[in-house]
Amino acid sequence: MDVFRIDGQRAVVTGGGSGLGLGIARVFVEAGADVVIISLPSCRQRASV
Repeated sequence: MDVFRIDGQRAVVTGGGSGLGLGIARVFVEAGADVVIISLPSCRQRASV
């Protein structure tokens, strides 16, 4: 039995578009969770639109 499995659980990760949030989202997916990632565009992305 793998104690780190979270199959069937749901996770919401804010700031998951990059950096630490993205890394955490990946770990949750690898552990079996269904993941929703929420991320706002960065200031640089907003300025270019």
